[in-house]
Amino acid sequence: MKSKHSAALLAFAGGVIVLSAVLLFAALAILAVNVPYWDDYGAIVRYMGWPFAERMQHLFDFHNEHRIFTVRLFLEAMVAFTGKVNFKACMMVGTAQLLVILACFAWFQIRQFGGRFGVALLAAASWHLFSMLNFDNAFWALTALENFGVLMWAFLAIVLFQHRERILFFIMSMLCALLATLTSAQGLAVFGTLCAMSLVPTNGATPSTWRGVVGCVWASLRRPLSACGFVAVTLISVLTVSLYFRGFQAGDDALAAAQATVGDKVLYVLAFLGNLVPIYPVALLCGFAVAVALVFVVFRFPLIPVRLHPVFFFMVYLVGVAVAGVAFRGADPRAALSFRYYVITACLFISVTMLLVELLGPTSLGARMLVPVLAVGFALLDLAVFVVGWPMFAERNEALRVNMLTWPEHDEGLRVGDGDREQASRELHQLESRGLYDHKTLLRQGERIPETPIPWPKPHFP
Repeated sequence: MKSKHSAALLAFAGGVIVLSAVLLFAALAILAVNVPYWDDYGAIVRYMGWPFAERMQHLFDFHNEHRIFTVRLFLEAMVAFTGKVNFKACMMVGTAQLLVILACFAWFQIRQFGGRFGVALLAAASWHLFSMLNFDNAFWALTALENFGVLMWAFLAIVLFQHRERILFFIMSMLCALLATLTSAQGLAVFGTLCAMSLVPTNGATPSTWRGVVGCVWASLRRPLSACGFVAVTLISVLTVSLYFRGFQAGDDALAAAQATVGDKVLYVLAFLGNLVPIYPVALLCGFAVAVALVFVVFRFPLIPVRLHPVFFFMVYLVGVAVAGVAFRGADPRAALSFRYYVITACLFISVTMLLVELLGPTSLGARMLVPVLAVGFALLDLAVFVVGWPMFAERNEALRVNMLTWPEHDEGLRVGDGDREQASRELHQLESRGLYDHKTLLRQGERIPETPIPWPKPHFP
């Protein structure tokens, strides 16, 4: 009887985990439209409008402060197999990268905490990752491929590096780290993380104090093989970062951030850490709580089992991303509440929660209360966002579809910055002339082409 009860609970928890992903993918399948949006024009439409030979010369070019090589590589594969550029397909494939991130978390959660408690943690993680608050990434071709992809490659690099004694795993880790860097500037932090990770041995008993950890690191560096490994990772990191910034030019945001006050920079980091709740005062409070938890986890690092070190270093990487963001957005602390950063904070929160549970003890009252509250709380929050947001997402995407059909007679039908609209229109003409996109496929059966664009909807409650 008890085994049947446990099996029923696990089946229910599994259904809850699957439901979170199904909801987001269902929203994409039903609401998303095959239309470029904002940066898609500069990053995708312009690039794919060039002849193949010219595109190959621009594979590694910057888009803002990012080198989006993997995005362009995916576009090349898409055109090679389908002959078309499909922005909705980019959204679906980009969002599918969250499944890989969830699988990485599942590997550690279930191995470390067993079936029932591990699945409970995984349920909380799934509702974080597949939250509809991710709409500003998921419903945007470029950001779905870029912002989800960089975290996937970074996590894989860290997981593989844990087994760096095997040369194949070391090579695969370096490759994933390189792909993270060539997906977004956020990937640069992974090389610094791997350098720090290389100092911590992966075998033997873990010292229970920081003094013991430092002694263990020192002893490791005195061994020729370990020292050579650290030097190799450092050299690869320095070379990659140096090549990445070749030809880099700081934008206006970076120049403004350089002049920001220390107070604004601290507020930016706190808001970033707490943007799971995108209300500025609440985000600051949540960010402070997360910061306290981070300090506690770092202080107790010597007590974390070796098998959970990849989760710890993934947490370190994510903090590095938050801190690095100050260099580009630190002038405006409220900019940290962008929905595009939500997935970073979600991954950070999942990592911190897992490590806190390990340090507190899965059988402790605090852990047994924390995990169910997080799982239920975030599931309810995401369901509320899903119900309230569905009409807004539907209205937004219908406006994208209808207004695109008014082009080329009306350039205002393109959802792009006013100053970029004329150039975006020319580049879209070029893409269509090459047969890679046809906006008229958006026309529904029996529908007439709209004569004028409709007003762009503004966020509102139903």
